[in-house]
Order: sequence, then C-alpha cells, then structure tokens
Amino acid sequence: MIILTPSEKQALRHSILEYLVERARFYFDAPAITRALQRRAYVDFNIDVDNVREALTFLEEFRHLKIKIDDLGSTKVYAASAQGVLAEERRQSES
Repeated sequence: MIILTPSEKQALRHSILEYLVERARFYFDAPAITRALQRRAYVDFNIDVDNVREALTFLEEFRHLKIKIDDLGSTKVYAASAQGVLAEERRQSES
C-alpha cells in the first residue's frame, strides 16, 4: 500500500465517486477502478489497488456505493448508489 496524506485520501474518494457516478449503470471491481483512475489521470499522485479498496470501504460505510458479490466467486463489484450520486452532484454544484 502506498502511504497517502489525508488530503490525497480525500481526493481519491472524490475521484472514485466521480468515476462511478459517470458510469452509474455499471459495476466495477477495485482493480478496474484503479486502472481507470490511473489511465484517465483522475488523481495526480501514485495509488495502488489497496488505496482504492480502503477508499471503497469508506464510501461503502457512508452508503455512497452499491455492492454486488459475484455469484460464482467472492469478487466485490461497486457502483454509485443514489446517495452517492446525490453527494457528487452537490459537490460539483458547490465548486
């Protein structure tokens, strides 16, 4: 796990939620979210899948995510919940 500052952790959570809200009808696992954030430069600091998993757990506790577990395995996949979409829309309207 890459050590992130508190402000980087916050930025990562916002970036994950923004990414998932933009694709609200789809579910993604943590490695796919990590690759997408890195490829599309959602953050300007280094992250790894453990950082993303930690941020997903935080967002899950705030009910900003919907989670499914693969029927044939144990992989968690994530999508933005209605509460997550609303939180992201409010954040964007404030900036």
